[in-house]
Amino acid sequence: MSGHSKWSQIKRQKGAADVKRGNQFTKMAREIMVAAREGGPSPEANFRLRLAIDRARGVNMPKDSIQRAIERATGGGEGTQLESVVYELNREGASIAREAGCFVGDHTGAGFRYNLARPSQASLICATPALARPAA
Repeated sequence: MSGHSKWSQIKRQKGAADVKRGNQFTKMAREIMVAAREGGPSPEANFRLRLAIDRARGVNMPKDSIQRAIERATGGGEGTQLESVVYELNREGASIAREAGCFVGDHTGAGFRYNLARPSQASLICATPALARPAA
């Protein structure tokens, strides 16, 4: 069979798994950065950081990546700082509070307001990030 090899299939599967793992590691690193910035770099004194580290270890995130995220959040590493912001909106008798992590607060706020401005999507915004995305 021309063009068929087992290695091609293995390579494709490994590549797809690596992309998923990388996305998980990025989410965990952002969560760790926000927790370390708000409560300090010590997991013993910062309960939110300890939970974030436990979740990161649950998805097999390497310890050196966890340490890099903590150092970057506390100012020891290079890069931009991740901020935790809370957006509150009262529209048509319904109050919405949404916590988000962002590098530039203006962009996250603009996206949040844009999603709420569309009447068909306003009912889909809720406290759970997975449910806040518009249906395709």
